[in-house]
Amino acid sequence: MDSRVIAQSVENTNDEAGRGRMKFALGGFKIFILPVNLSNTHWVAVKVDCARRKITIADSMRSDHHDIQSRTCIEAFIKTYLPADCQAPEGETTIWTSWSAESAACLQQEDGYDCGIYTLVAAFRFMLGLKLDRKMHVATVRRWLLSLVQRGTQSPIYEEAEILQQSEQNVIRVAPPVMLEAPSSTALNLKTPITIADVPAHLVALDRYTHEVTAYHTWCLEMCTIRRQAVAEAAISSIRQTRKSCRLQIGTLRLLVDGLSQLQSQEETAEMKFQKALADETRMEEVVKIVANIAGHEDSVGQVNEIMHQNLASRRRLWDRRRKLLEGAKPRVLGSQLVIRRSVSMLVAVCRKFEEQIKELQGN
Repeated sequence: MDSRVIAQSVENTNDEAGRGRMKFALGGFKIFILPVNLSNTHWVAVKVDCARRKITIADSMRSDHHDIQSRTCIEAFIKTYLPADCQAPEGETTIWTSWSAESAACLQQEDGYDCGIYTLVAAFRFMLGLKLDRKMHVATVRRWLLSLVQRGTQSPIYEEAEILQQSEQNVIRVAPPVMLEAPSSTALNLKTPITIADVPAHLVALDRYTHEVTAYHTWCLEMCTIRRQAVAEAAISSIRQTRKSCRLQIGTLRLLVDGLSQLQSQEETAEMKFQKALADETRMEEVVKIVANIAGHEDSVGQVNEIMHQNLASRRRLWDRRRKLLEGAKPRVLGSQLVIRRSVSMLVAVCRKFEEQIKELQGN
């Protein structure tokens, strides 16, 4: 007997004493799927198997206290509504000498208000003989239930549950908003040394990839089905990590680009001044020789030589300072380029791993 007919068999009255009174006995049925309310604060799904005298409880907030409450409610249900062959043996005051109860392993809710959704999904799975979910996307189930209400379906609930089962067996075949691909090998070319000029192209490719990952993340949340939640949740987790990694690495690369530009400017300035100092030194030596050749008096030559050597010494000190600046700048430039190379390599590895997870999700 399906749940729709059982629900119609309950006489709903305003009389407190008669609330929930059955119109007829339920002796003709062997399995019951029941939503059970515990102290008006929590719902659980319960499967009562009369043939096996076994009760299975699906509680999304399982505790010893809830187990006791559930067993008490079900015992009252059996004693009140089920025929004699389901009751306790003669002379026994409790059904638990002949009945067994177990708590099914099921997904535990992370909030204090979604127990109704978890209870309904557990009931559908009990009905279809499926294992209970270890992963579930509550928003997906809410949309399915809303669709059920909006359509005003009159079909037996087991048929609707079969529709849910069919939708779970296949990932919804709706194309994602983007065809997600990792940045191309052209955009992220690691076979050649990375220069400052290459970095902007890397940043553009990674920015585009981050945008696509975000779009795919949204699509996964909207379209993935209950049965594939394990794969979908893993992919979503990877997406989030990839987005975080991309953003951090892009920020790092941008800082490195600015730093490299400054270092390159310093290098060019130091090189220019060094070449100028070297040219000045050469010119000084030539001038000294010329003056020595044309001078007729040793005093004049000595004065000129002294002036020239003073200028030359000044130029040499300037050259030494510029050379030290240049020598200090070059290792920093090379080190920064190495950091860029490693950063991009890490991003490419993350992209490739995520690409495999997306293929797994799309293939299931």
